[in-house]
Amino acid sequence: MNGDIYDPDYPGYYAYGLKVKTDFKENAFGIDPEGCGCTDCLIGEAFHPSDDYRLELAIRYGRILINRTGHEVILPNGYRLEDDQVWRPGAFQHHCPGCNCPRF
Repeated sequence: MNGDIYDPDYPGYYAYGLKVKTDFKENAFGIDPEGCGCTDCLIGEAFHPSDDYRLELAIRYGRILINRTGHEVILPNGYRLEDDQVWRPGAFQHHCPGCNCPRF
């Protein structure tokens, strides 16, 4: 993410609200159930499935996503992520298998 602007008011975050470094293995983000108030959610290391903005940013910047919701989540790119499944962008993969996403 060369050239990204860091938020001077929130150290450790980019200006667009995505955390620079997480404690998850491989710098991933969690996807947690709606209403979850765990520490990961509070500090920005996990998102709720309805947080399309940050999920879309994480996908756009090639960050790994871990579904911890207990049910299937449909990502903003249309990919269906089963419970406990990990979305991991590949080196030559688009944003999802068979991706034709116009938004990315």
